[in-house]
Amino acid sequence: MSERRDERLALALRQLPPGRAAELRRELAASGPERAEWLTDERALLALVEGLEPLTPPPGAEARLLARAAREIGPPQGPLPLPAPPRPLTLPPATPPTRRRWLLPALLAAALLAGVWWLRPANEFARYARQPGAQAYALTLDGGASARLLRLRGGEVVVSLPPPAQGGQVYQLWQLGPGAPVSLGVFERVLVVRGVPQGQTLAVSVEPPGGSPAPTTEPLFTHKL
Repeated sequence: MSERRDERLALALRQLPPGRAAELRRELAASGPERAEWLTDERALLALVEGLEPLTPPPGAEARLLARAAREIGPPQGPLPLPAPPRPLTLPPATPPTRRRWLLPALLAAALLAGVWWLRPANEFARYARQPGAQAYALTLDGGASARLLRLRGGEVVVSLPPPAQGGQVYQLWQLGPGAPVSLGVFERVLVVRGVPQGQTLAVSVEPPGGSPAPTTEPLFTHKL
């Protein structure tokens, strides 16, 4: 695995510093083939955790755990020992480049085993769908794929679609009216838009990276709120 791909995977796992992450996103936007490879890797990560469901501890689990710990450990006997004096800090030797190459795959495996829920846009959509008063719509696209749309009580609109079929492309949400379509945002899986009035007609088209000033493809769907 090349160091460049390690860095792209770190971007997908949100492990890069904010400054470097923004810089790398600009570099990927300017390089079509490399951006396509990055999107492929990100979709592979999503597929690994797509079937997982979040675990909810049973009611009272925390209280039972604390009670059991109190029974097994018991009350403290005698005065508490004084903490040991601080030891001088010794920095470990720098990790050689040959070993650093394997660090990111190890972190990736650990993150997947722990359940990296922020990698799951489906969970993000479900979180919005559980809000009181949310109105959900299921829209069937050409080819049998489906899009999901929510309107929340506060006027927010949430749109969720599967990743674009062709690497490097993005979705763009439009508000349709008597004039030219108005762009509401560019996204790859989930988009949240605030302050959309009731009765507006929305549409989604597939556009090149960064979006377009006006739709360049036929809308995947149109829907009136």
